[in-house]
Amino acid sequence: MIPHREEDGNVGGGKSSKISKPQEQMMITIDADRRLKSLEREKSAIEKCFFESDTDTQIIIKELYFKKYREYTVEGLAFNHIVNCSVRTVKRLKSDFLLKLAHELDIYEP
Repeated sequence: MIPHREEDGNVGGGKSSKISKPQEQMMITIDADRRLKSLEREKSAIEKCFFESDTDTQIIIKELYFKKYREYTVEGLAFNHIVNCSVRTVKRLKSDFLLKLAHELDIYEP
């Protein structure tokens, strides 16, 4: 009437996702730290360039790069009077911002 049950001696013991070799764990930690520092450096460079820019440039960069779903293109920003600039000026402001950012990140090669 009572079925036989085998007892599990490994109660609550599962496989750990942590790497057991300390050398490998240290390399992963150092690599993740380098990546994190690189991302933080890039973020601060973008913030610096963005906040040093004029209002029209900030609107252009927000619309083209910071929004999840863009409403306007470069031409649309000018044609719909989102910024008070011509299409050529919008392109120049965008280009100037990206050049300034490249200089800030030391990735510009003339």
